[in-house]
Amino acid sequence: MSGPGIPAHPPGAVKNPWRRGGGCRRGAAPRTAGFPSSPPGTGRTGTALGLHRPLRSWRESVGRQPSRKGERMTRPAPVEALTAWDRQAVGEADWLLPLPPACSRAPADLAAQVTRRLRNGRGFVVIRGFPVDGRSDQECAAMGRQLAASLGAVRPADPGDLITVSDAAGLGKTDLALGLHTDRTPAPHPPRLLGLLCVRQAAQGGETLLASGHTVHNSLLAESPWALPRLYQDFHFGRGTGFDRLRPVFQRHGADLRVHYNRRGIERAQHEAGATLTPGEQAALDAVDRILSDPRTVLRVPLRPGDFLWVDNTVVLHGRTAFTDPPDPYARRCLARVWVD
Repeated sequence: MSGPGIPAHPPGAVKNPWRRGGGCRRGAAPRTAGFPSSPPGTGRTGTALGLHRPLRSWRESVGRQPSRKGERMTRPAPVEALTAWDRQAVGEADWLLPLPPACSRAPADLAAQVTRRLRNGRGFVVIRGFPVDGRSDQECAAMGRQLAASLGAVRPADPGDLITVSDAAGLGKTDLALGLHTDRTPAPHPPRLLGLLCVRQAAQGGETLLASGHTVHNSLLAESPWALPRLYQDFHFGRGTGFDRLRPVFQRHGADLRVHYNRRGIERAQHEAGATLTPGEQAALDAVDRILSDPRTVLRVPLRPGDFLWVDNTVVLHGRTAFTDPPDPYARRCLARVWVD
């Protein structure tokens, strides 16, 4: 898909971005296959080099993160999996899982269905029909954690696990949109899964936004390949000493491609670390944001009370539209959050 105004090359782009320091080893063939332009003197175009060849399976080509000086990584392959989706490719049947009556009494059976959907589907699933009516917020959160325990190791409860953020101190402003991101958390690594149980909806707005990080990667590979080498390198992430400080936006882990993105968190962490984003890094992050701002990339999911959203936090980014809450503090939008490893 085409993002508006995405440049083919940023200022100062190197001839061969997949090797530290640019260029190629003496006598070696250029490693720029599939890029819009090639090193001077090769006489080959992007098409001749295979830019438009049939896509290989993403599991056939595993890149290597260039985190050490002198290390090189191969050109990453596009992700060809159900996790690489856009808004038009996804229907409700792909992600909706009505809660079977028997499963409400057997969390392990429900967890098995959720796991199958996450592993073999789109990277997210919504369980519909959790019995939240007549229960307190804390009881709903405990019920969500009970299911989470059947999915993996549950992160310790956090005071922010009951999300009841109100709109701008009740002033009626609806500027609480939350950009698309993956969760980080104060732990050695980001959580594998994110669960959000809707206890109450907002009076207006507050739709959940989802986007495939694999689709973002594929779009960059097709439209702005110069950005990917920078995004496979470490950025400062998070804040405070308890957070994992260094992580790339895209990272190969065995045959899998993991995605870690939070633009605000990256910029804040760079500032706390006393580091400054280079123009090339800024341009690469801007290229990601332009793709995420394309409506074709983003799926809107209006969660209703009793909907339990589960997201593969290493693949799918989530966000939120602005919302307005009712005056009654006990009727405000409430989501119970849980993280699972």
